[in-house]
Amino acid sequence: MTDVRTLLVDLNNLSRYPTLGVGYLVAALRGAGMTVEVLSPLLHGVPPYVRERPQNLTTHVKQRALFAMHPFVTPMRDQLRGRYLAQRRRANPRVLHETRTAFEQRRPDVLLLSAYLDHRPSVEALCELAAGAGVPVVLGGPAFNDPAVSRDWLQIRGLTAIVGAEADFSLPGIVADLLDGNDLTRHHGVFLPDGRQGPPAPPLADLAQLPVPDFTDFPWHFYRTAVVPVMTGRGCSWGKCLFCSDIETANGRTFRSRPLSAVMAEIAVQSERHRAKQVAFLDIKLNGDLDMWRGIAEQFQSYVPGGTWVGTVHVQARGDNGLGRDDLQRAYDSGMRRISCGLETGSQRVNDRMAKGTEIARTSQFIKDAHAAGLSVRTTMMLGYPGETSHDVAQTHRFLSEHEHMLDRISMSPFKAIPGTRFARRHDDDPTRFPDLRDLKWEAGQATATFRHEPPAPRAYRKERAKVLNLVHRINSRDLRNQALEFDGV
Repeated sequence: MTDVRTLLVDLNNLSRYPTLGVGYLVAALRGAGMTVEVLSPLLHGVPPYVRERPQNLTTHVKQRALFAMHPFVTPMRDQLRGRYLAQRRRANPRVLHETRTAFEQRRPDVLLLSAYLDHRPSVEALCELAAGAGVPVVLGGPAFNDPAVSRDWLQIRGLTAIVGAEADFSLPGIVADLLDGNDLTRHHGVFLPDGRQGPPAPPLADLAQLPVPDFTDFPWHFYRTAVVPVMTGRGCSWGKCLFCSDIETANGRTFRSRPLSAVMAEIAVQSERHRAKQVAFLDIKLNGDLDMWRGIAEQFQSYVPGGTWVGTVHVQARGDNGLGRDDLQRAYDSGMRRISCGLETGSQRVNDRMAKGTEIARTSQFIKDAHAAGLSVRTTMMLGYPGETSHDVAQTHRFLSEHEHMLDRISMSPFKAIPGTRFARRHDDDPTRFPDLRDLKWEAGQATATFRHEPPAPRAYRKERAKVLNLVHRINSRDLRNQALEFDGV
């Protein structure tokens, strides 16, 4: 079926590089002979999503408000935050206008949407437009392998089908069967509004056969620098953190690695095609396959002379994690300029409750070695994990204080209870394990939960947390190390 016209709207609209998942889908559709139009909101003046914004007094006040837990403050905070999120997530009029124009002038046979759950208002508005134009809509995204999520979203008027699977190979067949009137439930991971569904989708097995993502439709001239997004595999080789939802998504289940030769060949093609010298590895954990991690450090400059790259690693406590001083120096010498990791907490007790698989002492040594090698170090952290006490938060403050001059950026967030995670299963088995979480209610359609966090000794807890937030603000307000500036916001 080669005369099919598809319209794919990129709802992610990233500020620094194209959406990797969209690139894979475009390559698959064009490889099947279908015509693809990618609607990039950035090209039409829609403000992009920015991962990290410059820190100032305003952002600090907002962060303090986000973490507020005083009973006199939280009701007003929640009301204002609800209004803010509703405003931020609303469908963009420019995107709707350009989609309507595409329907009227180019008459696509199908509208394809890849969405995260906070894109729901946009999906609802686009489906409404499509219903009026008589265009079927196929929706996909990492969270839709969860039947509860898909069933909730299938209530959207105008939505034809949801694909809760890695559709890199199957999407052309799904589109062809849809337009031919064939039964879509023969495809893995498909959910239909009438309640029928296909077999559960297994993780994509043969990553070696993945095509080179097609980013030719993205407005490269709008990006500050040309950064190529790449993934060397899917899933996480640790895959045990209780709070993590990534390892439960359609593309995050089980760890799978691509051949090193295929990854490096893809980087070379994209670098030449888009005149790019910067690469962002988007893997959950780039050192999950040590041959891959060390192979990139050994070969990167051969494929992209003068190029630079960034990635995220897991500082696993046991065995060879590939993050010794010599490994980190080789990574820097090969062009790595920023390295990220999930610290989450400075308390070993909380770390163990999370099942992080790391040790605070070894993470400390990693940060020191990475900084000494010249790498800009970035980490993610959270406050409010169930069971965390003021003493644990004080340990976090102590750890950050000791490493303040070695850390360039800290992404701090409050704990989120997410359905489908190992934490959610433990909570549902025995809620009394988490006495500081009160009135927890799951919201399947948004894959989140509402609850009240009531730690012991709340005054002492709030005091220690305020110290941590002030320190994080001070760290994030500093200038980045010069060599990492080209990846600011990536």
